[in-house]
This record gives sequence, C-alpha cells and structure tokens, in this order.
Amino acid sequence: MKKQTLLRFLGTILFSIGTLLGLFLLVVTVWGDLESTFFASTLEAEKTLHSLRCPILISSNEVGQIKATLKNPLEKDWERFVRVNISDKYITLRREIKGNVQIPAGGKETITWDIYPENAVYNRFIFANIYVNAKYPYPSLGGSCGVFLLDLWNLTGNQSLVLIIFSSLLTLTIGVILWKMNTKTREGRIWYTYRSMIGLAVIVYVGLVIGYFGAWVFALLFLVIALLLTGIIIGRKLSSY
Repeated sequence: MKKQTLLRFLGTILFSIGTLLGLFLLVVTVWGDLESTFFASTLEAEKTLHSLRCPILISSNEVGQIKATLKNPLEKDWERFVRVNISDKYITLRREIKGNVQIPAGGKETITWDIYPENAVYNRFIFANIYVNAKYPYPSLGGSCGVFLLDLWNLTGNQSLVLIIFSSLLTLTIGVILWKMNTKTREGRIWYTYRSMIGLAVIVYVGLVIGYFGAWVFALLFLVIALLLTGIIIGRKLSSY
C-alpha cells in the first residue's frame, strides 16, 4: 500500500507539472488576445476575420509574422483596403500599416506582417489589430491578437512552444499512467481524483486549441473551468493526507 501511495504521489507531481505548463500556455493565449481587443480598437468591424493567425510565442532574437487570408467570391478581380496597427513598445504607441490588397477573381490572397521583439509592450506582449474595410455587399472584417515574448534557452518562439507542449503532454501522460497502475478500485475518492485529472488535461488542451484559432472568449471559459477543477483536485488531495 505504501508503494502504491508513493507512486500515486509521484504521479501527482508529474501531472501537476504538465498541468502547470499547459495552463501557462492557455493563460498567455487568453491574456494576450483579451488585452489586444482594447488595443487601437477605434474601428468596430461587422464580422470577425477568422483567417487571422498569430504566433503564441516569439523570442527576443527573432522576427515573428502575423498573417491573414482574404478571399474574393466574385468573378472579377477586386481589392480590399486593410489597416493594421501593431504595438510599439508602449500601449499608447503603435505602428500603422495600411494599403490596398489585390485579390484575383474567385481566389484568395494571404497577407503577412512582421512583428519585432521591440514592439512588445513592457517586454511582455506584442499587440496587433487588423481592420478590413467593407466593400459592398460584403461587410468589414476585424481581428486582434497578442503575442507573448519569451526567451527560453535561445530557442525560437515555435521551438519553445513545441518544447512546452511536449513536456506538458509527457509529464501529464506519465502522471496519469502512474495513477491508473496504482489505483485498484474504480470507486471512491481516489478513482474520482483520477477521472478529474483526465478531465482537467482535456479541458486545458481543448482551451488551447480554441484559443489558437482566436476564440478567446470560449478559451477564457475553459481556463476558468480548468482553474476551478484544479482547485477541487488540490482540495481533495490535501484532505486525503
């Protein structure tokens, strides 16, 4: 019994590390996108620019890229006027980029904008706000995002992201396996904790996927649920010792 308890404790530690890493990414994603909605939001778009893609992380020694794809449903070439605001070290300062984008008939055009470490507000987040003017009969489009500045062993933002996700999933998996191998009964508080751990891991990573695609409101909901469930699991674990 003591061996089972020790292995479950080790599983709890590994699972906690994996959960914290996943929660870190979820918090960064939600926090950046939430704050970006208040950045340079002088024009209110009629619809969301769902094709907007931003990196979650960049390092201080790389140039990141924000991109969006505009489609042309017409049978003739047309153009859309695009205005982009990117933070410039302070929340009150911004770099504005604007111009017309030519889109071929029935085709699409992907636009990219470079972001730099020095664009980060207080060395934390780079904010971007994109607005596409309406063109009758099609509505205006808008979107925003926040990119977190992280230096991790001279890795790029994408490399850091992959490392954090891999480490999180690895420790989560080992932690859950240790719990399952050393839980003989499928009833009671221990089994309930095991199921709660599985649920927490799923909630965190579903929230991450949703946040990556820009639906930060729903990602925020998943974050709140994850934090509440974390509190419940910790409370049950403390009461069991």
